[in-house]
Amino acid sequence: MIDWLGVLAGALWIGGLALGVATLGFARLDAQPLRQTLAARAYRLAISAGILLFALGMAVGVSTWYERAGWVVVAALTMWDGVVVWRQRDA
Repeated sequence: MIDWLGVLAGALWIGGLALGVATLGFARLDAQPLRQTLAARAYRLAISAGILLFALGMAVGVSTWYERAGWVVVAALTMWDGVVVWRQRDA
């Protein structure tokens, strides 16, 4: 029988890491220094989304309550950061 919860957890954290790596790859194509490029709103949103997906995947995949609570806290803080970045205007 297929463990659908495990498939979901794997898809979430792998998708989050893929989004993060892709964002870093696109940021390196820019002529500006990497730190300056990643400070832009669009890149920060993409990195936050990647971390959020990774944290949710890990929260679904762990077995003990305190590990799950820790990953949910990471996901909540990342979502908070994403909302703050979303509301900012580009300088």
